[in-house]
Formats: sequence, C-alpha cells, structure tokens
Amino acid sequence: MDFSFDEDQTAVADLARQVLRDLVTPARLAALPESGWDGGLWRVLAEAGLLGIALPEEVGGTARGALEACLVAREAGRVVAPVPLSGALAAALALAGLPPAQRPSELLAQVAAGSAVVLPSVAGTVEATPDIALKPAEGGWTAHGILPFVAYGTVADRLLVAAVDPDGAQLAVLLRPGHPGVVVEPVRTSGAEVCARVAVEGPLLQEADVFGGEVGAALLVRARSYHLVLSAAEICGAADAALSLTADYTTQRWQFGRPLGSFQAVASRAADAFIDLQAMTWTLWKAASLLDQGEDARDAVSVARFWATDGGHRIISAAHHLHGGVGIDLDYPLHRYFFRFKTLEFTLGGAAEHLASLGGSLAARSSGGAL
Repeated sequence: MDFSFDEDQTAVADLARQVLRDLVTPARLAALPESGWDGGLWRVLAEAGLLGIALPEEVGGTARGALEACLVAREAGRVVAPVPLSGALAAALALAGLPPAQRPSELLAQVAAGSAVVLPSVAGTVEATPDIALKPAEGGWTAHGILPFVAYGTVADRLLVAAVDPDGAQLAVLLRPGHPGVVVEPVRTSGAEVCARVAVEGPLLQEADVFGGEVGAALLVRARSYHLVLSAAEICGAADAALSLTADYTTQRWQFGRPLGSFQAVASRAADAFIDLQAMTWTLWKAASLLDQGEDARDAVSVARFWATDGGHRIISAAHHLHGGVGIDLDYPLHRYFFRFKTLEFTLGGAAEHLASLGGSLAARSSGGAL
C-alpha cells in the first residue's frame, strides 16, 4: 500500500494541527470546568469543518473518509485535546453509513455544526455481551442496563450503544442522556476529563433511535471499527508527542558532563520506542485505508488496535523512565499523555483482548469457519 498523503489530506492535518496547538494551551487547560471539556475548542473545530470531515455534504460535511478523520484524531492526541474527538468522529462515520432513509440527517447536521455531541459506547470486541437489554413495550421497546464507563459521557447528547433483545438478537440504539429513564452520573478518574456512569432505567425508545436486522448489525460493526481505529490514531499522536518530549528532555538534561541521551542505554530505549511508533503508525494507516475502500478490515483493525495499546504502553512507560522523577511531576505535561492513553485503552480493551480476538478470527478462517 502507498500511504503517502495527497495535498488535501496534508491540508486537513495542517489545519487540525494549527487549531489544536493554538487553542490547547496551559492557560486554557488551567481554566477548564470540572467536566474537563472545552466547549470553545469544540465550536472552533466545527467552524473549521473538522467535526464534519467524514460527513456527507448535504448535512454540512466535507465527505472525506476514515483516513482524514484519523489525521485529525492524531493531532488531537498530540496535544491531549480536552474534547472527545476520536469518539465523535467514529460515531459520525458510523451513522453516515446508514441507508439514506434511516440516516438521522438532522442530527448529523447538528454534529457537523458542533451543536450536538454523539459518542459511541460499544465494546471493543464482538465477543462482549451488550450492556443494554431491550424489552418489548406498548409503542416499541424499553431499555435497561448500565454503561459503567463512558469517556466524556457527561457532555454527550446521544450515545450509540449495542443492545440485545429477548431473543438474543443485537441491535444498535441511540440513547438520549438526560431524558427520563437515562441517568448520567459523573465519574472522576485520574485524568482530567470526567467520565460517566450511565444508568438506563426503562426509557421508551423512539422508533428512529432503534436499528435492527442487518442495518443494525452493520451499524455496530462500523461503530466498533471506526472507534478502534480513531482511538488508535489518537494514541499514536499522544505517543509521538510523548516521545518528542522525551527526546528534548534527554538532549537538554546533562549528567556526568554529557547529555543524558548520549548514553547507550538511554538511546537504545528511545530507539525501541521509535520502532514501536512506526509499527503503530503503519498498521493504523493500513486499517483506515481498508475501511475507506470498503474491504473487510476486521483483522487489520485488530492489528492496529493491538499495536496502539501494546506499543503505546511501552512508549509511555519509556518516556516516564527516561524522564526520571520529572516524569511524574504533575506540573510537567508528560502525565497528560499517560492518563489519556489509559482512558483510551480502558474504553475499548487492551492489547491481550484484541490479540485474542485476532487469534480467534484467524483460527476460524483457517478451519473454514468451524470455530
């Protein structure tokens, strides 16, 4: 595959980098509300056309694809942007793939304009049991269950979730946080953003918010795949920035009359981290490219996710190690990359989980689908 970016893709990445670097500053971060959410940044991203980067033109988007969305998410990772960019872009891509008659065009137009935040809350692997159960009721379905950990769930206007009906069939559902029967409770974590525990206590779902059959199954596959790839892109950006920060520190910090980075042990660990970053980056671009081409990208997505979490863990650990005590000082920016990486890892599963999923897929294919 040729992963060279064309002029338009480079322009998208440059625009995202400029907006995010100009607005994610120490002063703005210090002034964030308790939610850890920068609404002003969100509005600027919408005005720049970055929230609708992958949405159809008829709803105010620019009709690009997963690759361009990943370029934007990677820039968000570089600065640890205090917004749920990878999740919002994943939900937009997933919903945009619905048949026109079932596509929530008004909602997608609000997403592109920055006036609505739609986030996916789906398990990272197909083997996971949905958290939400549907029960038949007069007028449709009621929903019941708990979403224990939704990053930025306190600011979401819709949550795209997987649900199961009494017959065991999976459906995709758009929940409406804050409406009667959907209770959002803030959950503090070690990171800056506030996550949420969402208790779903029997709201009657609107017909337009439930997607069953092949349409619903395909929507869940897209939501899962795009969220995994876009979160991997954000991890790549965070790992790249953490490694650059480490390179600067070990170049400027002297010990025993020479730069710290000139010692072989330091240089070797930094080189290993750089190799990890290359593997993370190229597997990411392969998965995103396959998704844009409409090919079966499930294994490629699992590979990209494995590398993002496994390599990302090693890079962040190496960065802290090579910084020494400075790396754990909360007045120094390195901790922000660590906390954001952990949130992205916990949201959709770690390396072992995705490696097991990939192994099951390869075994089933080699045995003719018998597993």
